[in-house]
Amino acid sequence: MAARRSLLVLATLAVVSVAAAVGVAAWDRGRPSPELARDPAQAWSATLHTPPDPVVSPVQRASPTVQPGSPPPSAVQLQLAGGALYVRDGGRVRALDPRSGRERWTYPAGPQGPATLEVVSFVADAGATAVAVRRTGGRGPEGLVALLDPASGRPRWQRRLGGEVYPDSLAVGPAGVHLVVQDFLTSEELAARLRRDDRSSLHPRLTTTGRDGRPRWQRPLRDRGGRAGLLGDAIATTAGGRVVLIEGWGRGADVEAFDAATGARSWSRWVQQAGGALAWGDRLLLNLWDRRPLVRAADGARLRADFLPAELLAAGPPMPPGWSTSDQFRYGLAGDSLYVFANDRLAAVDLGVGTVRWQVPTGVELYHMPWWERILNPDAPQSDRPFSASGVAARDGKVLVVARDRCLYVVDDRTGAVAGRQCGLQEPWPGSPLISTPEVTVYRTLGELVAYPLRTG
Repeated sequence: MAARRSLLVLATLAVVSVAAAVGVAAWDRGRPSPELARDPAQAWSATLHTPPDPVVSPVQRASPTVQPGSPPPSAVQLQLAGGALYVRDGGRVRALDPRSGRERWTYPAGPQGPATLEVVSFVADAGATAVAVRRTGGRGPEGLVALLDPASGRPRWQRRLGGEVYPDSLAVGPAGVHLVVQDFLTSEELAARLRRDDRSSLHPRLTTTGRDGRPRWQRPLRDRGGRAGLLGDAIATTAGGRVVLIEGWGRGADVEAFDAATGARSWSRWVQQAGGALAWGDRLLLNLWDRRPLVRAADGARLRADFLPAELLAAGPPMPPGWSTSDQFRYGLAGDSLYVFANDRLAAVDLGVGTVRWQVPTGVELYHMPWWERILNPDAPQSDRPFSASGVAARDGKVLVVARDRCLYVVDDRTGAVAGRQCGLQEPWPGSPLISTPEVTVYRTLGELVAYPLRTG
């Protein structure tokens, strides 16, 4: 009897040991590899005052059911100009020292009183920073445009716009600061318009303010009879002496161009899709992920764009619910070189001659739900969520991207050889710009800015 009891105990222990080994193996498969699990030392990090919050356009505010395929560009704003790092954080612009992360100034600063200023978009350069501001208080928000001194963050001038601003329509060029404004209605008024199917215009207009703060010109935009008279989202850029607006980005958008100096309407055209625009000299590149053509800024003529490699822009792995295929595509532009990160490849395209100079494959790390989590949550979605990638940066003959395997790739721009790779980084906020200086590489995560020492070998 004692011998049987001992055998039973041993058998039980063996079963438990096998189960534990299987469980550990399954758990190990759900963990990152040891190389990816490392946490490299950071140069510095800066906590954000609030998590990244997409700026709500009038269209999204009017109808909560409007869900764009990917966050608007204003959702993540991080720029380097004149030796300062600028970030839009919680409705404010902060200027940081890129070496240490120390804050130099914040706009707006301190208590604001009954009227609250919220920065919804900005464009920084070495001479000044242009900001689009929503001023709330009284009946509703009002748009302002201001130019900030880079040393102090104080406004050199600011001007009221007499309407609600479209965050992504802020563009700066030689002729001044360009911005789309539309009559303001409260959420209740907009909802009432939707119920009545009232499509009368809210008078959208493109405004231009000179760099001296003086109004230059204002032009009405087309009344397309949209939902509740709303224009839709408007994205602006400058190219070839033109201000180009993409109105209603996504499936079905109008592209409209104006002379930047005079405001004269140059041309307009409808495009099947437009996820933004990259200005290359006097040309625009629209929605590159489905090989849309180039457009000449002067007259809107379509130009050849079949040099983009099909295998690079082909559909990537299936995306979990709530993710957009556009989350897989990142771009950077420097001179005549277009850098594309898509389908887990980093590629350099020479726009001047229309050829792909090189392609570099990268890895992808997926989150696998551990076995014990699957037991506790048997109804949880089982799809793997890929880690986000950063934007693409180019500096001093190097091209950089934080790929979906959480590795920073540093690639020689001339040869396409990988000059350095640093893994185990924090996951970027989707689409976060990647800022590279001689000392650090900076990007935005969910709740902070992180800076890592740059490794090139």
